[in-house]
Formats: sequence, structure tokens, C-alpha cells
Amino acid sequence: SVLTMMIMRVAAAALLSIMVFEVPVAATEVTVLDGSGTTNPSKFFWEVISLFEARAKPPVKMTYRAVGSGTGQYEFIGSANNFLPISQDFGSGDIPIGASDYKALKDAGHEIIHFPFQMGAMSIFHNVPGMPKSGSGALKLTACVLAKIFKREIKTWDHSEIKALNPSLSVPAGQDIKVYHRVQGSSTTGGVTTYLHASCPSVWTAGLVGST
Repeated sequence: SVLTMMIMRVAAAALLSIMVFEVPVAATEVTVLDGSGTTNPSKFFWEVISLFEARAKPPVKMTYRAVGSGTGQYEFIGSANNFLPISQDFGSGDIPIGASDYKALKDAGHEIIHFPFQMGAMSIFHNVPGMPKSGSGALKLTACVLAKIFKREIKTWDHSEIKALNPSLSVPAGQDIKVYHRVQGSSTTGGVTTYLHASCPSVWTAGLVGST
């Protein structure tokens, strides 16, 4: 599972507090909040934003761009913009802000709020023809076998370690396993590599854990 974190500047949080408690302001004033970050909860975000905008008093206009956790954190931290956010009031990601970035924001005089708001799941998919998606006949892979696949130590579907877990697997001899992954910083990559290290550290060492 993955825990998605929301990060926002204290100023934005104060605006949200005012809206929740309906402190009177000018009737025509509209608070605008823009966010970006992880793609994982984007549909949830957009649904919540729609409901929030419909009910908020005074009026609020919110946007959220699903650009990935790495880009969302980059825009939020704003290290290339004197540590001011880049077109953003709040961000979200499945990877918490690191200690060095948090210290840099503090040293620049900025306070942030960082809190969890959603739990979801990460999955690894395959498209082996004829294999059930679940149940007794579904593909079985251990964490160490997965680690070896992602490290390209296991490159074919008929590898002995895969066949040992799936004796009824019928695939062409030497059929390549094609591995696809995100190129840019990704919280999903961070979550999967953390899992692989925790479950099979002898194969997936600590140096391989990260968001890219």
C-alpha cells in the first residue's frame, strides 16, 4: 500500500482554515488555490475539489495538475525559485519531503504543513496470455524473483526460478520479459524499490532504493 502525503505552505493552510470556519469576507472575493503532484489520487482530488468548490463559503477556485510526485515536489519546494513555489499553493506525493529539502525550506524562512490524506495500493502488472488475473492459476512471483527481473538478472519467462513457482506456465522458449518503468521521479518507483529492498535485501540493495 502507499500513503499519499499532502504538503502546503502555512499561508495556504490558513486560507483553508478560514474557509472551513466561514469567517466573513467580501462577497466577491474568490480564493484561488493551485496544486500539483502525484497522479495516483488525481481522480479523488478532482472529485473532492468539485464538491469543495460547490460548498465553500466564501467562494473557492481550485486546480490540481497530476504531474507526478517528483515534479510536484520540485514545484512546491521551489529551489530554483528562491524556495518559493512555482505556480502552486499545495502539492502531494507518495514520498515525504526529505530532511535536506525540509531544512532548506526552514532556513529560507518558510513553514510548511505535511500530512497524510489517502491510502492506496501499488501493483505490478503482467500480460502473459492465458494467465488468470487471480486465483490458484494466477502468476506467482516472490519478491526476490521480482527483484531479479527488475535488475535484469532474470530475462525470460521460462527461467527456472519462474517455472519452479509456476510449473504449469506455458510460454515460448526464451520469451523475453520486457520491463517498463517511469523515467522521471516517481513515488510509485520509490514505493516499489522500497518494498523490494525490505523483502529481498540480498538482491535489491539499499543503493537501489529511490524514486528514479
